[in-house]
Amino acid sequence: MPGIRFAEVRASVTMAEVLGLVGFVPHETSGDQVRGPCPVHHSASPSGRSFSANLQLHIYRCFKCGSAGNHLDLYAAATGRGLFEAAIELCERLNREIPWMLEGTSPQSRPAGRLAPAPRSGRKPEVQAGSNSGRR
Repeated sequence: MPGIRFAEVRASVTMAEVLGLVGFVPHETSGDQVRGPCPVHHSASPSGRSFSANLQLHIYRCFKCGSAGNHLDLYAAATGRGLFEAAIELCERLNREIPWMLEGTSPQSRPAGRLAPAPRSGRKPEVQAGSNSGRR
């Protein structure tokens, strides 16, 4: 089964979109910060303020149940899904393309000019006389 590039899911979805999908209704707003009842442990009081989310930083925390993380973590926790299933469902519900990681591809390409480590031969590298190798 192919993997998912979670960083791309997080980049294409906002905290505000996730909060809307989980039914969060803020009780208090201050700048980019919203507070209200926790969508993870389902606060009993609609006027609760134990849950806090930052819309700009895409992070959240509930000071009662301790749930915290980014907006993908929030969707997974609030829906009871694993991260993989939550990412797929989130993309589908928001009509976003699922960023599949196909076999044979790496999550990040190696920067140009960067070499793979040389295999170890068991010998110490030779140092030419007069070079600065080994000096600090």
